[in-house]
Amino acid sequence: RRKDLDYEMIRRVLGQWREFAPCFLGDYYPLTAYSVARNSWIAWQFDRPDLGMGMVQAFRREESPYEALRVKLRGLVADDRFVVTDLDRRRPVEMTGRQLAEAGLAVAIEQQPGSAVITYRRARGK
Repeated sequence: RRKDLDYEMIRRVLGQWREFAPCFLGDYYPLTAYSVARNSWIAWQFDRPDLGMGMVQAFRREESPYEALRVKLRGLVADDRFVVTDLDRRRPVEMTGRQLAEAGLAVAIEQQPGSAVITYRRARGK
């Protein structure tokens, strides 16, 4: 066993990847304009309507002065309820498809550069 590896972090990241990997086979929506500018953010969404789940990946570049970004999600049924979870913070919140599409999803990233993965899943009972 190598002592220079953070096995707990590796287990955590692998578990997260297993959670959202099916989303990569879904519909793709760019949520920001494409840019390689060092002061920009970039974000996209993968949606699996057949599974009632999806994810947002967002990236804050190294010179971005903004700690948060609001993105409007696409492809969701307005009246469905979704449990939305930032995989780093693990505090799920429930929102409607309408809220996610119209008011948008706030994504906060403190680090420069930094990234976030936010998953959503249709709430039970829907």
